[in-house]
Amino acid sequence: LAGGVTTLQDLGDGGYSVVDVREATRCDRTLPRILASGPPITTPGGHCHFLAGAQTRPDAVRAAVHERADRGVDVIKVMISGGNVTPGSLPWQSQFDRDAVRHLVDAAHALGLPVAAHAHGIGAVRDAVACGVDSIEHCTFMSADGVDHDGEVMRELAASGIVVRITPGTTSAGPPMPPALAARFGQIIAGVRMLLELGARVVVSTDAGVSPNKPHDVMGLAVRQVGEHTADPIDVL
Repeated sequence: LAGGVTTLQDLGDGGYSVVDVREATRCDRTLPRILASGPPITTPGGHCHFLAGAQTRPDAVRAAVHERADRGVDVIKVMISGGNVTPGSLPWQSQFDRDAVRHLVDAAHALGLPVAAHAHGIGAVRDAVACGVDSIEHCTFMSADGVDHDGEVMRELAASGIVVRITPGTTSAGPPMPPALAARFGQIIAGVRMLLELGARVVVSTDAGVSPNKPHDVMGLAVRQVGEHTADPIDVL
């Protein structure tokens, strides 16, 4: 709140801990409003499975959505692709097929809940757009051998109004950037520029708390870093 942030969204806790914090602080006007997803919906052994408690099978996504709705979440988080911080997980590989994603989105929207989709891989981004998620986190368009800036997908994404949340805000402390990201960094930044030129709804966010080089309280750093790489800092603000 001291930095001017009046609402924050948490997209992945363990055991609904942030949901509990939201309830405990709901009337505290000295803190930002919290929107919480609870544990992300993922696959057995999939990206961030260690947060999910009871692991979620691809054919049980509706039940997973209803479980989270019953716990009072504000948004449903799904890991459509793998990620960079889970051993054995590859960010360019999809964890759910399009049918499972569609079932999840339909179930969430029927309950009035938005869907935030973690998607690095081009296939995951393609499925997220086709199924009408509300936001795509990271959206790096990774492929096994680089980055795939599929023009059709990028145009559909820009026209859809889906929010793209990029997640900079990396300090020099802690371990280096994951190799998969480091090798593709220039291409990923180019993709962000392309989305901006197409008029996509790109939002500067963070992955704060996910690793030592992405600690909490890096929002200001994230804004500055995006300004340096993609656009005038005023546009970033």
